[in-house]
Amino acid sequence: MSNQGMFIAGALMALAGPNSAHAQPNPIQGAPNSLFPYAAPNEVQIFNGVRCRTVLVDGTYRVPVECAR
Repeated sequence: MSNQGMFIAGALMALAGPNSAHAQPNPIQGAPNSLFPYAAPNEVQIFNGVRCRTVLVDGTYRVPVECAR
């Protein structure tokens, strides 16, 4: 493959990468088929390696109320 062909192929892959990653939904929160479909992004945190939906307590810290299995 010529240098020009490699340059064009590299440019196409660079342009396609961010667009394909942007099209994929977050599988954890905010999507109809996600683990927590009604959770805001700041409500989902990881506790002991498990993703959990949390509730703000006393305006200072979050407590897990629902965890994925």
